[in-house]
Amino acid sequence: MSNRRNAPFFSGIKQAQSQLKNLPRNVKRTMPPATEAGADLFFDAAKSGAPARTGRLRAGMGIKLEANTGRAVTYAVFNTVFYSRFVEYGTIKMSAQPFMRKAADQFGQQIFAVMRNIITRGDGI
Repeated sequence: MSNRRNAPFFSGIKQAQSQLKNLPRNVKRTMPPATEAGADLFFDAAKSGAPARTGRLRAGMGIKLEANTGRAVTYAVFNTVFYSRFVEYGTIKMSAQPFMRKAADQFGQQIFAVMRNIITRGDGI
């Protein structure tokens, strides 16, 4: 009769334990490039979707790293043109021409897929 008390429940438990131990390190290493890739994709989509009557809205688009703590990476995608908020949300006299919300709606799934791909690949680009 074999001693089943000390036998692993499934094969590869040592490998799984090793991977779980390295998971926080891998996520910490891959999260900044994954977040940057997602922010870049959103920036490009918002910029290309901005109304281009004068070109100022597209020229006013910006992206910057807001925070990179050990646990979170935050990028801001913004527009420096004063009237961009009126174009995005509309006014009493002008209907909205959303370009930021439209980019989020149209490319949200793709942004998350790109981020997920970088994180699961684990190479951090």
